[in-house]
Amino acid sequence: MSFLHGIQITEVAPRSRAITTIATAVIGLVATAPDAAVGAFPLDTAVRVTSIDDAIAKAGATGTLRAALRAIAGQVIAPIVVVRVAPGANATDTTAAIVGTDEAGVKTGMQALLTTPAQLNLHPRILGAPGLESELVTTYAV
Repeated sequence: MSFLHGIQITEVAPRSRAITTIATAVIGLVATAPDAAVGAFPLDTAVRVTSIDDAIAKAGATGTLRAALRAIAGQVIAPIVVVRVAPGANATDTTAAIVGTDEAGVKTGMQALLTTPAQLNLHPRILGAPGLESELVTTYAV
């Protein structure tokens, strides 16, 4: 009779597995970035961030986008959808740009986040407009 003394390891051939993105982990970000790369972040268009380091580099130095992306990168790795809005001449105009409109099917500001399930196959559940909060913005986001 033979006995096994110790630990027996059985290795299974490695296979790739698809990892699905949990819907609650998708971040929807509305931000300003006047000097961002227009090709990377067109105005009022939902854009999926595939590399946060590249997005930070293309976000420009002014506005709220770069700081928001850096804060996210320091906390979590999650899918991010960015909508860049143009800052207004005053706080009221900026708030109006953030909330956005839906005119003839063309969505701007936060409204553009509603297009992400169809265009990007993502549905943002965590919404943010860092540094741009106002009562109207937070009321609309809820």
